[in-house]
Amino acid sequence: MTASKPWLGLTCDGSGRVTEMHLYELGPSPDYLTVQLTLPGELDRLTAVTYLDLGSAAVSGTLPATWGANGGFANVGYIGIVSSPLGGSLPSEWAASGRFPKLYQLAVQDCHLSGSLPSSWGSANALPKLRSLVLDGNQLTGSVPDSWQGREFTGRGLEITGNPAFMN
Repeated sequence: MTASKPWLGLTCDGSGRVTEMHLYELGPSPDYLTVQLTLPGELDRLTAVTYLDLGSAAVSGTLPATWGANGGFANVGYIGIVSSPLGGSLPSEWAASGRFPKLYQLAVQDCHLSGSLPSSWGSANALPKLRSLVLDGNQLTGSVPDSWQGREFTGRGLEITGNPAFMN
């Protein structure tokens, strides 16, 4: 996707390719303009995107398991979604070798995520740059898988508070 002039919430590089999406900047809307966003699998075709911040943009549905396949989101370093009616679980498919090679922080907070942390995310080739995983306030269950023991988290690290059925 290219843009010849600035769009609210989007940042483009010199060639007009979208590099950042800050949809939280759109702010609250009147009730009659309430928009519900569903995350399309095709969103990862924006290969120049480095920063995807959906904030509390009322995202529903699930995190697409197809994201990151075939070079999609090859440059994204940050994905953030907060206080949205998102559901489902963390896709185990995201652990496949080559997916999200630059993703350093994933923050999905207060979004009704359920299920357990995927053990596949602990493999040596899974999400190689991921250093911060913020999953506070969801409905996750279980505990940190043994396969994650060698994973190094820095910065905000691994935050999983506010998940009543999760054992730290």
